Amino acid sequence: MKFQPFASTYASAANANYYIGLSKKLLVATYTQGQPANSGTLDIYNVPDINASLQLYKSYTGMGKISCIAYRER
Repeated sequence: MKFQPFASTYASAANANYYIGLSKKLLVATYTQGQPANSGTLDIYNVPDINASLQLYKSYTGMGKISCIAYRER
């Protein structure tokens, strides 16, 4: 679980609004312990401003165990 930090969140960055929005999403990586080769799932959640339930934004499945996440900012 993590919030991904981005360098392009300063106001004069070309895609600042996109990266600001993405930096507020919670990333959760899971897998089935007996099947690390193909049971990996990455879920991305919107985190509401108030104390409400997380909202699933996107989900990616069918990959191996996720050990780290890195983005290439453009």
